[in-house]
Amino acid sequence: MKNDLLGELPEEKVNLIEKYRLEPCLMDGKVYWVRNFGNRPPNAYVTHRGMKKCPTLDLVFSFYGLCVAKMTYFRNNMGDYLPCKQNMVTGVMNECALWDMEFLVQRATGIRIDLRNLAEIKEIETFRSMCAWLERRLQERREQQDRYCRTSEAEASTMTVAPALRMAIVPIRRRPLPRRERELSL
Repeated sequence: MKNDLLGELPEEKVNLIEKYRLEPCLMDGKVYWVRNFGNRPPNAYVTHRGMKKCPTLDLVFSFYGLCVAKMTYFRNNMGDYLPCKQNMVTGVMNECALWDMEFLVQRATGIRIDLRNLAEIKEIETFRSMCAWLERRLQERREQQDRYCRTSEAEASTMTVAPALRMAIVPIRRRPLPRRERELSL
């Protein structure tokens, strides 16, 4: 049964199932993907229908216990973020596939958002203020980049000679000849 169900899913969702060690289980006439723990009842994460239809980001967020508001915000702004995983040994953040992420890193600013910490935010106002803060930081960074680009463009427009020609005009510095070679060259 498991192989048939996995065959219906894209590779990234199969990887997600393997990461969380989920097993299919028939409950109330529906197939659920559950995680079996030896000393407690199985924990149902998602129905098979939900696994097929939901975006991977939503599934990962639901595994971390994140609310719909958080899913919606990051789904709409995912272009500004990179899914990352931290190397336990070196502490370095590495970009990873969406199904394997533990952190979101804002591309322009480098701000890290741990999904476990994001799950601790229970008040919608706290989440909204965090989103506003992230968007302010992003806007500040974009303004910095725009100023830098305008400065670079202004410098480029004041130059009258093409860079290749300027390089050709600059005299080549030659290192001085040793004394013996100078005497022979005269």
